[in-house]
Amino acid sequence: MNKETTAQKFAESDELMDVSVDTDIESQLHSRRESELKNWDETKIRKAAAEEDVEITLAHLQVITVLQSYYLEHGPAQNGRELEDMLDAAFLNQGGR
Repeated sequence: MNKETTAQKFAESDELMDVSVDTDIESQLHSRRESELKNWDETKIRKAAAEEDVEITLAHLQVITVLQSYYLEHGPAQNGRELEDMLDAAFLNQGGR
């Protein structure tokens, strides 16, 4: 193989490799939060609740799901009022404000 052929093969293989780096901070934070929540499925939630002698109902799981979705999209809430308003809106048809 001559230098030109080697250079061409290298250029072709380099184009096929995904060497991109996610530099979008929001995207990185979203990915990290997604990773954090990945292991918190219903089984783990029920196990943690059982360790505290708490029975988890469907209503509890609905609230947990809404909170997880909020965290995934927005990160930690700034304060309790923010969560209260979000939960009131999410459960308006079930007695929320």
